[in-house]
Amino acid sequence: MAQGGEGGGPEVRPLTRLAGAGARTVFKLLGVIVAGYTLWSAFEGRVYARAGGLRAGRWIVRDSEPRYFWIVITIYGGLSIALMTVF
Repeated sequence: MAQGGEGGGPEVRPLTRLAGAGARTVFKLLGVIVAGYTLWSAFEGRVYARAGGLRAGRWIVRDSEPRYFWIVITIYGGLSIALMTVF
């Protein structure tokens, strides 16, 4: 049985630290993927978005709904930044 760490708390094992680093890497990778999709959507002029809990998503086209399009692009951009920095 492993002994406790300093202060009587649980011992931190190297595998636990590796798992934490792996999770951070996954979130950064997801952030890069979302950022790439956001840039592609901005240049392409269409983005897929879902609204509401059980409602299906739909494509938003920049030419027909410019305000909603840029709102979704901004939200996806913020999500990608959060994934790369916060998590």
